[in-house]
Amino acid sequence: MPRIKSEDRVCTGLYHELRTASNGRNEKNDCAVLAVSVACKVSYEIAHKALEAFGREPGMGTSYTKIRRAIGVLGKRITVHNCKDFIARYPQAHRILKSVTTHHPARFNKVWRDGKAYILCLKANHVAAVLNGELHDWSAGRALQAFAIWEIHDN
Repeated sequence: MPRIKSEDRVCTGLYHELRTASNGRNEKNDCAVLAVSVACKVSYEIAHKALEAFGREPGMGTSYTKIRRAIGVLGKRITVHNCKDFIARYPQAHRILKSVTTHHPARFNKVWRDGKAYILCLKANHVAAVLNGELHDWSAGRALQAFAIWEIHDN
């Protein structure tokens, strides 16, 4: 795969809006709040309050258990996908890949642009949201490796 050019590393407008809300609260380490907000289609404040209700502390990372519980409280449910499920849908020449990374939604957009919301659980102790094939995160254009993909559904 060709190297991703730095000018192709563009964060979305939605991500910038959420980051502005985050900065207004003087937050950091809030990738879970941002991902839940995008994937559940709620405001930053609502996602923040839902995670806070399960013990998320300002400026601290958030456990996967707390994220899952907050998603449930927001009226959503999660289907866990193995990364191999997505790789199997990639074009033939790319089905030999061993992992999904944060640049795959852009690179294999036909696979990811399915109208659904996903949270990527990444090996870098980070989570990111994909909404209809668009990654809403600072990691856009980078190659952070996912170990799980959560599809977010309405209940």
